[in-house]
Amino acid sequence: MIGLKSRHWDRLLIVVCLTIVVVILFPHIREIRTRARETDVKRNCRIVQFAVEEFARRNQGVYPATADDLTSDGLALMDLLPGGAGLINPFTHLCSEPVFGPVSSRGQTGYRPIFSHDIPLAYVITGRGGTDHDCLCVLTGRSSPRSVTALRSVSLSPDPH
Repeated sequence: MIGLKSRHWDRLLIVVCLTIVVVILFPHIREIRTRARETDVKRNCRIVQFAVEEFARRNQGVYPATADDLTSDGLALMDLLPGGAGLINPFTHLCSEPVFGPVSSRGQTGYRPIFSHDIPLAYVITGRGGTDHDCLCVLTGRSSPRSVTALRSVSLSPDPH
């Protein structure tokens, strides 16, 4: 009888210890998950940046002004992303990234072109973190002065027709 009661107390002690460990670790587990998702948002920002730079490389240094813009070889920005499709928002798990314009909710990656003489020659990429007010990363890019000069000379030259 004494041995049986001792086992019950041992099991109860184990359950109590495990409960205490779970109560202590639960807030940290949530924080770790949020940090991992935010790391994915930063990764999405970098992937979009690579695709935007590839778009400009194929398009004489001009960045996409809209989601529908095509390179000289007929590719849209979304075609240059891995798999030729949008990226997954790590908070919503929807294939919805990047958004063209400012980001408005958790996990979004946004692309905004910056215009010079009606030509998108620079950009800003932003990523939204775990709260609606966290801006995780801001990446910028700009065409090289050589390609800008070449574009201006082409766009300012008189129409041959």
